[in-house]
Amino acid sequence: MSDASNAEGWAEDPGWPLDWRVLIVIIPGGLQWLARRTQTGDTLTMLRNVFVSFASSVVLFGVIVTFVSVPQRGPSWEWVLPLLAIAALALGVSRAVERPLDCSSDSRLAGSYRTRFFLRMAFTQSVALAAFVMYFLDGPRWIYYLGAAISLARMASQAPTSGALVRDQDTLVMEGCTRSLVAALRHPQS
Repeated sequence: MSDASNAEGWAEDPGWPLDWRVLIVIIPGGLQWLARRTQTGDTLTMLRNVFVSFASSVVLFGVIVTFVSVPQRGPSWEWVLPLLAIAALALGVSRAVERPLDCSSDSRLAGSYRTRFFLRMAFTQSVALAAFVMYFLDGPRWIYYLGAAISLARMASQAPTSGALVRDQDTLVMEGCTRSLVAALRHPQS
């Protein structure tokens, strides 16, 4: 694929779906409903919707923590070290299991990107979920907010933004792959 083809792939980037439908993904079952309604096969748009859904869930758990009162019995600072250890472990395991993108075909490139995305989001969200459990195990309320902040910061660094896709495309080009990542994500069957 030539540089002109890569440019065409980037011209296909649909951007972020920031309209009223994004609000549907925060409702249980909303993402599935939206996926059935759109049925475009556009993996990039789907991944961006899923990303918004994951980030929204972390924020919504924070809303729940705000209104649920759990009696605290021990010192609040003792929860920081275990949370930071879980965050470091999640980051380390995520990097250890991550595989390079497979550029052998457009469908494999899209599939490997999708797999990497979901692995990253799962390990990233585990920090907020661990903090949520810590709060209910006797931790202070702010321990969830700390875990959520760590998760959201990591999520933001792993979001399928145009800049992140450009970095991934640059890595692919350095490895000798001339396929357009955006085109593969938008049309994985080709």
